[in-house]
Amino acid sequence: MAAKRFHISTPEELQALAEYAKETPNRLSNIIRVWTAVKRKDGKTRWDNAIYCGFSGDRMRIAEVVRFTADNELEWCASLKYNLALNWCEKHLTEVYDT
Repeated sequence: MAAKRFHISTPEELQALAEYAKETPNRLSNIIRVWTAVKRKDGKTRWDNAIYCGFSGDRMRIAEVVRFTADNELEWCASLKYNLALNWCEKHLTEVYDT
Protein backbone atom coordinates (compact mmCIF):
# COMPACT_ATOMS: atom_id res chain seq x y z
CA MET A 1 0.00 0.00 0.00
CA ALA A 2 1.33 3.42 -0.93
CA ALA A 3 1.52 6.44 1.35
CA LYS A 4 -1.35 8.93 1.21
CA ARG A 5 -1.34 12.69 1.66
CA PHE A 6 -4.32 15.01 1.98
CA HIS A 7 -4.46 18.80 1.69
CA ILE A 8 -6.03 20.70 4.62
CA SER A 9 -7.28 23.94 3.08
CA THR A 10 -9.21 25.60 5.93
CA PRO A 11 -8.89 26.00 9.69
CA GLU A 12 -12.29 24.33 10.03
CA GLU A 13 -10.98 21.16 8.39
CA LEU A 14 -7.99 21.19 10.71
CA GLN A 15 -10.30 21.69 13.70
CA ALA A 16 -12.33 18.63 12.73
CA LEU A 17 -9.17 16.58 12.22
CA ALA A 18 -7.77 17.71 15.59
CA GLU A 19 -10.33 15.45 17.28
CA TYR A 20 -8.17 12.49 16.21
CA ALA A 21 -4.93 13.84 17.71
CA LYS A 22 -3.09 11.42 19.98
CA GLU A 23 -1.88 14.11 22.41
CA THR A 24 -4.18 16.36 24.39
CA PRO A 25 -3.76 19.28 24.50
CA ASN A 26 -2.19 19.32 21.07
CA ARG A 27 -0.23 21.84 19.00
CA LEU A 28 -3.03 22.05 16.49
CA SER A 29 -5.06 24.31 18.78
CA ASN A 30 -2.54 27.13 18.44
CA ILE A 31 -2.25 26.69 14.69
CA ILE A 32 -6.03 26.72 14.29
CA ARG A 33 -6.38 29.85 16.42
CA VAL A 34 -3.70 31.81 14.54
CA TRP A 35 -4.79 30.59 11.11
CA THR A 36 -8.43 31.53 11.82
CA ALA A 37 -7.49 35.01 13.05
CA VAL A 38 -5.24 35.78 10.08
CA LYS A 39 -7.79 34.41 7.62
CA ARG A 40 -10.54 36.54 9.19
CA LYS A 41 -8.33 39.63 8.98
CA ASP A 42 -6.74 39.18 5.55
CA GLY A 43 -9.05 36.71 3.80
CA LYS A 44 -6.24 34.60 2.39
CA THR A 45 -3.11 33.28 4.11
CA ARG A 46 0.01 31.41 3.08
CA TRP A 47 -1.16 28.57 5.33
CA ASP A 48 -4.06 27.87 2.94
CA ASN A 49 -1.63 25.82 0.84
CA ALA A 50 0.85 24.72 3.49
CA ILE A 51 -0.85 22.19 5.80
CA TYR A 52 -1.18 18.49 5.01
CA CYS A 53 -2.12 15.23 6.66
CA GLY A 54 0.11 12.29 5.75
CA PHE A 55 -0.28 8.55 6.25
CA SER A 56 2.53 6.01 5.98
CA GLY A 57 2.10 3.20 3.54
CA ASP A 58 3.83 0.54 5.60
CA ARG A 59 3.36 -1.44 8.80
CA MET A 60 4.44 1.51 10.96
CA ARG A 61 0.97 3.08 10.50
CA ILE A 62 2.00 6.67 11.10
CA ALA A 63 -0.54 9.46 10.66
CA GLU A 64 0.55 13.04 11.17
CA VAL A 65 -0.23 16.65 10.35
CA VAL A 66 2.65 18.63 8.87
CA ARG A 67 3.05 22.14 7.50
CA PHE A 68 5.51 23.97 5.31
CA THR A 69 7.26 26.86 7.08
CA ALA A 70 8.06 30.24 5.50
CA ASP A 71 11.49 28.77 4.64
CA ASN A 72 9.72 25.95 2.76
CA GLU A 73 10.83 23.36 5.33
CA LEU A 74 8.54 20.61 6.58
CA GLU A 75 7.49 20.93 10.22
CA TRP A 76 5.71 18.27 12.28
CA CYS A 77 2.50 19.49 13.98
CA ALA A 78 0.71 16.46 15.49
CA SER A 79 0.32 12.69 15.43
CA LEU A 80 -3.14 11.28 14.70
CA LYS A 81 -5.05 8.07 15.35
CA TYR A 82 -4.42 6.27 12.07
CA ASN A 83 -7.69 4.55 11.12
CA LEU A 84 -10.03 7.27 12.38
CA ALA A 85 -8.07 10.07 10.72
CA LEU A 86 -7.63 8.18 7.43
CA ASN A 87 -11.34 7.46 7.23
CA TRP A 88 -12.20 11.13 7.89
CA CYS A 89 -9.65 12.41 5.37
CA GLU A 90 -10.86 10.09 2.61
CA LYS A 91 -14.41 11.42 3.07
CA HIS A 92 -13.69 15.14 3.53
CA LEU A 93 -10.33 16.15 2.06
CA THR A 94 -8.63 16.19 -1.33
CA GLU A 95 -5.87 13.64 -1.80
CA VAL A 96 -2.60 15.07 -3.13
CA TYR A 97 -0.39 13.11 -5.51
CA ASP A 98 3.29 13.68 -6.23
CA THR A 99 4.01 14.88 -9.73
